[in-house]
Amino acid sequence: MRERLTAAFVLIAVLVLTVVGIARLVASEDLVRAQAADALGREARMAAVVLVERDAAGQPVDEATLADLVAPDSMLEYRRGDRVLRASGADYDAAAEHEEGAAEVGEVRVVVRGASADLAAALAGNRTSLLVLLLALVLVAALVGFAAARWISAPFRSLAEASRGLSRGRFDLDLPRSSLPEVASIEKALRLGAGQVEQWMVRDRALLRHASHMLRTPVTALRLELEDALQPGGEPVDAREVLERCVAELVRLDAMLGELLSGTLDRNPMAWSEVSVREVAEAVGERWRSDLGESVELRVHVDNGAAERLMPGPLEQVLDALLGAVRVSRSESVGLRFAGQDRYVRVGVTSAAPETEPLDEAVQEALQRARVLAEALGGRVTGALGVDGAGLMVLLPRH
Repeated sequence: MRERLTAAFVLIAVLVLTVVGIARLVASEDLVRAQAADALGREARMAAVVLVERDAAGQPVDEATLADLVAPDSMLEYRRGDRVLRASGADYDAAAEHEEGAAEVGEVRVVVRGASADLAAALAGNRTSLLVLLLALVLVAALVGFAAARWISAPFRSLAEASRGLSRGRFDLDLPRSSLPEVASIEKALRLGAGQVEQWMVRDRALLRHASHMLRTPVTALRLELEDALQPGGEPVDAREVLERCVAELVRLDAMLGELLSGTLDRNPMAWSEVSVREVAEAVGERWRSDLGESVELRVHVDNGAAERLMPGPLEQVLDALLGAVRVSRSESVGLRFAGQDRYVRVGVTSAAPETEPLDEAVQEALQRARVLAEALGGRVTGALGVDGAGLMVLLPRH
């Protein structure tokens, strides 16, 4: 888990930094080119001022004059009306890429084209520095990701170790405390589960001791009666009297067995996970609204028995299967009515479909799955979905 989280942090960092780096590189290249163009523009303006002053002083302006003003790796172009003069430095390469700067002073326009060697070096240096920065940021992201992954995964590793301890029969679980809601939820479930299993074992041991004491007494009495009756050379006994005492001990044994079995069957091993009917209705309503969307009108009511408590898992399984049928049927409005009864919980499901055609095969399969699941859980699903306003009725044991 830690390795996957670290890889995820690094991947996210690489993607983000790549996008930011490309944008930064484009912006920096534009800035470098703009600075180069400004520098050439200043050179062009200085040359234009000098040439205008020479012309005003009556001095000739020719290619030799331009050659004195041009840099070795640049080309200078002079325009005044229809007159155009050009001069190039000794290192100027006309076929290479150049940047250009221009300036106008009066009727004179001067254009300077400079070689891009310095510009290319500046851009290359900019790319190199940006690449080094990106690599450093990726390394920092990897370190931060490793630390964050270690911090996030630590409570989950502790929970996994506690789960293994619980599976080996340990109940003194060392569970982590964390502000993460997922960890807190798992920690609470493990703590409740460990406490419940420990209580089961304590109750089972007490039940075995109690059963041993209760069953041994009538069995021992019955054995002694039969041994006395079968002992050779003893006093003559009345067989009917012996049988009546044996039957009495058997009746006593049967009553004790009934008491033990009744206490075992009435015990609810999942009492710690029970919630009220109202809480189940609210949770199911939120789930159905989220799944069906805003286009479906959902009405949830609790008729009676809102405070009755039940184990929500079986009912939620059946209603999830019915949710699939309602979703496939493209219903426009759905109603859920909950009612808590003495030993059962009842849920009515009504659905209004936009068309009156028979339900398709997918809906029928979903309904059949819900019926089979309800029967396996000791309940039943009756009725039909979206037929003449009729609905489904779910009946399940509360425990």
